[in-house]
Amino acid sequence: MDFDMSLYPQEAIMLAASRLVDNWHICLERHENLMIRVTLKPKNTLPKEFSLDTLRSSLKNAVLLDSVRYQVSLRTSALRELILGRALYESCIRID
Repeated sequence: MDFDMSLYPQEAIMLAASRLVDNWHICLERHENLMIRVTLKPKNTLPKEFSLDTLRSSLKNAVLLDSVRYQVSLRTSALRELILGRALYESCIRID
């Protein structure tokens, strides 16, 4: 399955794929320009009712969700650092 890095950050693709590592051998490789190819091979025999389409859909949804989380984390990093800095600063002040 190929993912366009102009739409999805590499970090999001890697994070989504890493969630499958318990049951799948995962290979990530750059394919063409700005594309990442995710190749999955099962570690064990697949059940008869297994659906490859369901796996693909789940991975696509996970990549989309992790992309949104990654974008939000980039946009809010300064605010998180400010809150953490303020909390640490206030914890150092002693009022008797």
